[in-house]
Amino acid sequence: GFLSIPVIGIIMTLLAMISFIYQPAVQASIPVLQTEGNLEKANGIVMGVGALSGLSGPIVGGLLYGLVGLKVLIEISCLAFFLSAVMEIFIEIPFEKKSISQSMAVLIFKDIKDGFYYVTKRKPEIFKIMTLAALLNLFLVPFFIIGLPYIYRITLGLTDRLYGLSLGVIELSTIVGALTVGLVTKRMQLNTLYKWIFVISAFFAPLALAFVP
Repeated sequence: GFLSIPVIGIIMTLLAMISFIYQPAVQASIPVLQTEGNLEKANGIVMGVGALSGLSGPIVGGLLYGLVGLKVLIEISCLAFFLSAVMEIFIEIPFEKKSISQSMAVLIFKDIKDGFYYVTKRKPEIFKIMTLAALLNLFLVPFFIIGLPYIYRITLGLTDRLYGLSLGVIELSTIVGALTVGLVTKRMQLNTLYKWIFVISAFFAPLALAFVP
């Protein structure tokens, strides 16, 4: 009906807000829960589980959507969220409340100001990388979020299962990329990074050719 799009927009906004709060909390709690020697391993496990869920989620979701329908799939998701919340209640995270002499708004503004000064004056190369990353996100993220689903579902007319499988393949490439980058890290110096970016850009050519009529 005519209410579907606004309701979906509100729900997706709420989910994005939850993710925006949840992910930094997870990342910030890891150093508190682990010793320094286990920190890299713990971060790797968290990232691996995230990538694995991103790989299996679309595939399983696509299969369940075709088998049981959207309503049951949403009920399963609600149950999973509830169980996750219950499990997290039993995680004991050490907490020491710090004394604050200024208001939270002033502290946040000061942190942003100090960080901006650091990346623009002391480490301008970081600011350039951040700017390029922001521009890439500006143009690429909408394509993957809006463009690819439209191409898959409308242009190519994929079924639910194939659509879920295609999203799973994208997540699989993320895992493969994370594993592969470790092999070439020593060669990826800052002064030669542009060469690797050219190589990455070259892979977009087959992507474009794949959709030529």
